[in-house]
Amino acid sequence: MTDILRFRQRDTSIPFTQLMGNTFYINKRNGYEMPGTPVQAFFAPGVVEKCFDINHGVSKTPYKVGGPFFLVRVTEPTGVCGSGRIFPYQSLSQAPAGYPLKGMTGDLWQVGYEGKFIHTNLPNLVQIPNKDISSPTDYRTTVNPNDLSSLGARGYARLRPKVEVAGLGQAIAEARDVPETLHTTAGGLKDLYLSLGGKSKGVISSLPKKASDQFINHQFGWLPFLKDLRDMYDLIAKYEYHLDKAERQNDKWYRRRFSEEAITSETVVYNTTRLSNSPLFTTYLNPALGSNTCSQVTLQVRRQTMTRIWYEGEFKRYDVEFDKRVPMHENIRAGLGFLSLAGAKINPVLIWKITPWSWAADWLVNVGDNIQLAQDLATDQVVSKYMYLMRESYDRYEYVSTHVYPNTTITCTSYQEVSVKRRVAADSPFGFSMSPGGLSGIQLAILAALGISKVG
Repeated sequence: MTDILRFRQRDTSIPFTQLMGNTFYINKRNGYEMPGTPVQAFFAPGVVEKCFDINHGVSKTPYKVGGPFFLVRVTEPTGVCGSGRIFPYQSLSQAPAGYPLKGMTGDLWQVGYEGKFIHTNLPNLVQIPNKDISSPTDYRTTVNPNDLSSLGARGYARLRPKVEVAGLGQAIAEARDVPETLHTTAGGLKDLYLSLGGKSKGVISSLPKKASDQFINHQFGWLPFLKDLRDMYDLIAKYEYHLDKAERQNDKWYRRRFSEEAITSETVVYNTTRLSNSPLFTTYLNPALGSNTCSQVTLQVRRQTMTRIWYEGEFKRYDVEFDKRVPMHENIRAGLGFLSLAGAKINPVLIWKITPWSWAADWLVNVGDNIQLAQDLATDQVVSKYMYLMRESYDRYEYVSTHVYPNTTITCTSYQEVSVKRRVAADSPFGFSMSPGGLSGIQLAILAALGISKVG
């Protein structure tokens, strides 16, 4: 971030006494209910926020341009975790004060509570290691791994407006692989028949390699081939629609948004169940209502992490063949339009796509995204007014306690959390750099299959 950012901090962790609820009394003999007394508890919200952003000054209308933004929020599990009505939690040996009839003593009166709860006496778990983040350059693996600039080329490639409906150029170049794809599939069906028919000598031992061959054949043979056929059919069947759309959107500004799939994880780090006769029994709740009628308490603690990334921008694309204001022979215009819509124009991006093993390189360094960016910059075919890269992430403990009473079960949830929201603005595409390109589950499976294919 090259901009001069202002810093603001808000601390709402100052403890204070708060009204949580009220008790009530019920006479077991006649069902008479009367109000009890207010119940207070020592309350500490436990939230600290640190924000770095740009001060746009005072304006009568909202400032819509945006800019660099960094917010870290630390939450402790000391706030309200739940609410409910517990009855009974205690018996009285005499009538409560204010009862109109005298002499109603013994176990005829029972006490209940209705209101909110706060978690207390939670186990002393390891503290989240990211609570001390102090600035945008304070990088942490879980919630603030980098400054997002490395995702520029990836975000641009997903936001840029595309006119291509099909991938005819790549399909023609890869048509030479179709016979080998058919041969591999036929061989797999033959091996399956032999293994099921009892004549499987030498087949079972080679099944792992053959299975991985079929997996690669499916992922990079049949799936792309069938997709190309479907896309070309859609283009031909709806050609007038796609042509009209390309002409209408040509040389027009459009806002675009793309979201990556969120990455989440969850692990149980603490789990316990305690009965009322246990010497370690505790309700984990404040107000402390006593445990003489609570038969069981369960506490589970889960550590959860989440990261989601999304991009937003405003783009314009220009293709001369879709601009009817430019004089051009109709046959040439029609031919160039078809090549553009079919994805058959010869350019650096197409050459890269048909290069053997280019897909593997794109997983590691996203070369294809950078070639697309360089091509757009060289031809001025796609321009952008603005583009934002945004990331939201958190690392937290979730505390869930369940309390079993005679007439009800109370479940309370609280969090100890560090969350970070970050936004960076791309001043121009020239500032974009290559993306590290993480591997997804299907990509790891494909690489594993390739490794198996090379064995034996």
